[in-house]
Amino acid sequence: MLGAATGFFGACRDGTWTTIAKDLLFRERFGAPFMFQFSNVLNHVRFADPTLSLANPSTFGVITRSAAGSTTIPLYTPRQLEFGVRFHF
Repeated sequence: MLGAATGFFGACRDGTWTTIAKDLLFRERFGAPFMFQFSNVLNHVRFADPTLSLANPSTFGVITRSAAGSTTIPLYTPRQLEFGVRFHF
């Protein structure tokens, strides 16, 4: 277990999200905002925390896999793009 209680900390869990938006107007009353949202725009790999078991010293501190994805915290997913458009009048 990594954290403040053990004195060890895992890899950085930051992410890079980007949004590009453009609002198009048709006449005075009609419009359509377009949005592109990118998650993990730089497509960095998120590695799992290293093994901290002293039972097998040859694997202590070794990172052997990437972090698993989560449906609530999408930091570990590959680059994704969402596109949206909404018409207003």
